[in-house]
Amino acid sequence: MNILIADGQTKVRYALSVLLQEQTGWMVVGMAHNGEELLSKTNKLKPDVLLVDWSLPGLRPAELMDALHRLAFRPSVIVLSTDPEIRQRAMAMGADYFISKVDSPNKLLEVLQVCEDRMTTLYKSDPMTRLMNSDH
Repeated sequence: MNILIADGQTKVRYALSVLLQEQTGWMVVGMAHNGEELLSKTNKLKPDVLLVDWSLPGLRPAELMDALHRLAFRPSVIVLSTDPEIRQRAMAMGADYFISKVDSPNKLLEVLQVCEDRMTTLYKSDPMTRLMNSDH
């Protein structure tokens, strides 16, 4: 499963990358430090999952979520925030999942496993979906 990390803080991007690279079958394919870079890298790399900091510099959250929903393919979007109050707004704007940055790293790993399981089920039932989400 290919994952793109978008967070304005270098240390957070690095910590998430280290955590995820330890997982078998998961690959961090890119990192972005602002909204514009996230959109550019998402279009280029076509990750399966986006980890997006709610306060990512660049675009406002509503603009960013709208742009992500207009993509030709649909990665899972996991919103991260230090403010658990954001959960409802993020989900209403189309996030697939919300993780508080104060949650245990295991919570993020559990949600990513759910994403991978959903993806596997979807691709088995509809092989064309995988073809549309890849460069091949």
